[in-house]
Amino acid sequence: MPIGIDFVKALLEEDFNSVFEQRISDEEAHFILPFSGFHLVVRVINDSNKDFLSVRIPAITQLKNEHRAAVLEKAMHLNYRMIVGKYGFDPHDGELEFEAVIATDGFQEPWESYAGIVRRLIGVALNNGGNDAQFLREMSYTGKWPESKEKPGAEDPYESLVMPIKTGAISLSKIAEAKRDEVVDILIKLSISPGKDKVEDYPEEWQEVIRKKMGSGSGTEI
Repeated sequence: MPIGIDFVKALLEEDFNSVFEQRISDEEAHFILPFSGFHLVVRVINDSNKDFLSVRIPAITQLKNEHRAAVLEKAMHLNYRMIVGKYGFDPHDGELEFEAVIATDGFQEPWESYAGIVRRLIGVALNNGGNDAQFLREMSYTGKWPESKEKPGAEDPYESLVMPIKTGAISLSKIAEAKRDEVVDILIKLSISPGKDKVEDYPEEWQEVIRKKMGSGSGTEI
């Protein structure tokens, strides 16, 4: 039995602030989740021939001839180290994308038992695809993999801190009170001030402390 579309929708709405639905048919639905300059497309397809759930990051970048070979070589190397998910390239429009897929034809109700699987698949896209997608995009302009990515132990604070907070993986209660001001400062510096995200992209509990830190002038236009 394929996984329920309404179950996936409810799960996404629980975990993300913005979920846009495209109901293709009774057997197929696409859910669009904006994040970090890209967007995730969660596809649920249930029909007699194929039942699967996929998470895609479409249109990471459009590869020009100048740096195409270097970017595709790097994407291929990244694919080799991933167990789930891979980068793909469309030669017709030059677009690079990431996709992770699982078959769902053996799933059985209650759907709640599969919540962890769905969340892990999204996590694959956010962590494997999302972390490197920014670097592949930059490489498509420069032809070089960013040096900071090659340094042992180098960690992108946007991906390691901002993204887990935005998606609800790190709740306010998990941050020690003595550290909260420092964390909010980082969110404002890396996310809000550069215009990557809006205050409303965060869970409500985080919106409150961010606005308090920034003052009464913060709002939807940030």
